[in-house]
Amino acid sequence: MLIVYGIILVHLYLSKEELRTEPLVDLVELYAEAGVDYYCFRGPIRFDYDDERAEELAHPATHVHFIQEECRTPVTRPLSPGSFLKFIFFNFYHELWNSFKFIQELPEERFDQTIFPEEEKLIHFSWR
Repeated sequence: MLIVYGIILVHLYLSKEELRTEPLVDLVELYAEAGVDYYCFRGPIRFDYDDERAEELAHPATHVHFIQEECRTPVTRPLSPGSFLKFIFFNFYHELWNSFKFIQELPEERFDQTIFPEEEKLIHFSWR
């Protein structure tokens, strides 16, 4: 069962050294205790899934936002958290991707397609 969710690339102001030497969960907790000034919660990439609000050509059930809320690009299917993290580390933190095998082995789940036929005619994201 898949429920409504959003996955955001949250930029933490962390150095590469911190990411190499400290467990990520510990760093997130440390920065959370320090206050919200250290976070930028409106990340440049956000994947959303909300089947209940889906409306063809207005609000795709599965979509990705880039930088701003109004940018809603259709996606063929929901993206699992493991798939999202793999995408982010492979494309934005490739050195860490190569250094930590556990990132490459994160579990992924494949969901059914949610894209409407008219949205498939638009530029959209799709993968196997």
